[in-house]
Amino acid sequence: MSDWVSLIASLEGDPRRALSILLQYALDTVQGQFAVCNFFDFECLQILTPYGCRLPADFQKTGPLKGRVCFEELVAAAKPAAVLDNLEHTPYSESDPNVRRFKLKAYIGVAVRVAGRTIGSLSVWDNRVRIFAADACQSLHFAAHLISVAVERQQNEKKLKRRSASDTLLSAISAQVISTQDRSFLDYCLYIIGDSLDIDTVCILWHDPQTHFFHPHSSRWEHGRVAASDRSAFADLLAIPEIRKVIEIKEPFQCNDTDSITDPATRAFFNQNHVTSLLLMPIGNQRQFYGLCAIYTHARPHRWDEESLDTFMAIMSLIAQWKEARTISEELDESQALNHQLFQLSATSVYQIDFKTGRFIKVNDQLCRSTGYSEQELLRMKPEDLLTSASRQVYEQRRADMLAGRTVSSNVEFQIRTKSGALEWGHFHIRHLFTGKQIRGANVVVHMITEQKNAYEELAGYRRRLEALVQERTMELLQANQKLREEVARRTETAKELRLKSERLKELNTAMRVLLDKRNEDRLHSEENIRVNLVQLIEPYLDRLDRSGLSVPQQQLLDVVRINLNEVVSSPMPELSAKYYVFSPGELQVANLIRKGRTTKDMARLLNISPRTVESYRNCIRKKLGLKNKKVNLKTYLSSKE
Repeated sequence: MSDWVSLIASLEGDPRRALSILLQYALDTVQGQFAVCNFFDFECLQILTPYGCRLPADFQKTGPLKGRVCFEELVAAAKPAAVLDNLEHTPYSESDPNVRRFKLKAYIGVAVRVAGRTIGSLSVWDNRVRIFAADACQSLHFAAHLISVAVERQQNEKKLKRRSASDTLLSAISAQVISTQDRSFLDYCLYIIGDSLDIDTVCILWHDPQTHFFHPHSSRWEHGRVAASDRSAFADLLAIPEIRKVIEIKEPFQCNDTDSITDPATRAFFNQNHVTSLLLMPIGNQRQFYGLCAIYTHARPHRWDEESLDTFMAIMSLIAQWKEARTISEELDESQALNHQLFQLSATSVYQIDFKTGRFIKVNDQLCRSTGYSEQELLRMKPEDLLTSASRQVYEQRRADMLAGRTVSSNVEFQIRTKSGALEWGHFHIRHLFTGKQIRGANVVVHMITEQKNAYEELAGYRRRLEALVQERTMELLQANQKLREEVARRTETAKELRLKSERLKELNTAMRVLLDKRNEDRLHSEENIRVNLVQLIEPYLDRLDRSGLSVPQQQLLDVVRINLNEVVSSPMPELSAKYYVFSPGELQVANLIRKGRTTKDMARLLNISPRTVESYRNCIRKKLGLKNKKVNLKTYLSSKE
């Protein structure tokens, strides 16, 4: 028990020695050939063996994860422990290089877990086929737990050191961002980042929002010092598809090794710029994106941990604050210069007055030109000295109203007397200046409106003459309107007459329709009489002729006469009769016989023609009726039109 207490105490003092003791304990407990402590690099898919006990001289301490017994059994299969008594009958005899090289026969291992995640394994190997003791796994689990504690302690110590270094780094940069206003702040940031990392180059790329191109900062960190920037570096940065995410979402882009790149455009970018690993950090805030900080190496991969990324993001935020403050300062300087330029070069008179002294404290050149006084003369005067007596009374009344707390308009017109004695009118726009609630002065813009005043008077005269013309024109319009009303009355009367005539025409149309109906009725009656006469007067003689002993041709002709007579007597075919006009007499005879259900042979016999001629007539009939190449029965079609 005292040995375990001292072992646990050594985890705090010397974790590496404690790990060696744990491996020796695991090997002694299991009685194997050698023991190893492996760690898994899941990002690079590599296995690392930093610790071992009685390892062979040529033991392979790094290599791919795939095919390894410890990885496949403890991680891929998600098992807390693995016991293999005979490796010869497993795929690992070929897939695991150590099993193959040292002809290992037996394996027992447990997972090393930190924060619920498997990060490695504690394994004991043997070159004999054997059955491990029942309590072997339990002993290895205890040792693996102590290894997890040691690893977690080492990780926490590293994190604490990195965090302390990051805090020191951020404190130094924060002090610089407050005290440094020029570009040396960026050189200091480049130095701090480059000096704290084992990398080749650090550079800042400013983003132009109008052209969407990136322009490098004047200096960069390269090979251990701050040097002049290469203007051609990263000229094709927009070729990386992920750069849009960095700009829009402001997320970092990192590539630890170009061998893992599959996108052709990104790979071409890395090859062209001779970059092996790259980290792009966005510089900006929620309001604006300013650019990128590119950190990269040329000939070797590099991995950035999460702590470093957080520190870099904080540094980028400080750079963005410095950039924003510098931009605001430059814009303020430009705005002040522009305001001074507009004040002096304005074509409008502008001045500032101090209510405490009642004098001008600032005047522009246009006011001097408008009044004829020099700047020095105006600064010794009061604004009311320029006003005429009537305007001065208005001015004094406004001051009294302001002192009494009453609201006065910010726009007023005054008449002033220039140095030459000329009288000019001005429109004064006044913006009062306050200190707290007390008025301390005013900014005044004066538009000289003498010409507008004169034009207004002239316009008033034009308006009076125009009103007289309007009255005269109004009388003319009244007379024209009277004539128009009379014309409307006449046209109304004409419209009444047209309505009466229209009603008479409607009555005539009704009478015409009655006459037409009567005519149709008479026509139908006449047609009925004709049919009756044909039946009564002709049919008896046809019967007598049929009984008189006719020859076969004569009998056939008689049958045709009977058929046609019946056709005349029967009701007409309204829809088909119009189409009958295009039939020849022979086609018309054939069509009538088809409607009666006669066959081709019967029609040939009745009409004394050949069956082929009948078929020719049938084809012509189908063509004229639009039934060519259609599966429509001709008899049915003709019968449907009766």
